[in-house]
Amino acid sequence: MAMVLTPAAGPRAPTPSPGVVWTRAHRDAIPDERSRWEIIDGVLCMTPAPATPHQRIVLQLSVLLHAAIEARALPLDVMPAPVDVWGSDEDVVQPDLLVCRRDDAADPGHVDVGRVLLAIEITSPRSRARDLRRKSDWYRRHGVPAYWVIDLEDGSATERTETGRRRAVPTLVWRPAPGAEPVTVDVAVLLERARIRPSATR
Repeated sequence: MAMVLTPAAGPRAPTPSPGVVWTRAHRDAIPDERSRWEIIDGVLCMTPAPATPHQRIVLQLSVLLHAAIEARALPLDVMPAPVDVWGSDEDVVQPDLLVCRRDDAADPGHVDVGRVLLAIEITSPRSRARDLRRKSDWYRRHGVPAYWVIDLEDGSATERTETGRRRAVPTLVWRPAPGAEPVTVDVAVLLERARIRPSATR
């Protein structure tokens, strides 16, 4: 669940306060290096360090997407979190995994949201509402053409493309470029390769 917090002076954690608009500078002053801090429409959101099942599925997806991009000889990069995606000074997110247009001249400290072609979140009960609603809307408003959410608790997958959103899809499909062969991900096979049993995952 998103937390509305106020910037704190000195090396201590932020404290709750209503109506405060956060910026990148405020967030970068937070001393906590273990959690992931994002700003969505000026609201600070915290995600704890991920568990091992989460990391295994991110690794499997990274390998799969990288191989698909290399096979199609496309100038794209696959990047796992933590990497900042900037929408504005009051909008900074860190998807679990993203694919973006390659730009060796860009600032290496972040990715501008206009370069992102696919954003992926591996969700859990505490982040599900934010991932499925708030972040999905954020990516749509900032022009990201494709967004996937994989739920480790029940093994379901949701995809949002430029044509709409589909819930509980057995296969995720993404076309990395016009005319390019689509990339498909069998969700059940992906979970099996990551050694994840949804009913046992927390």
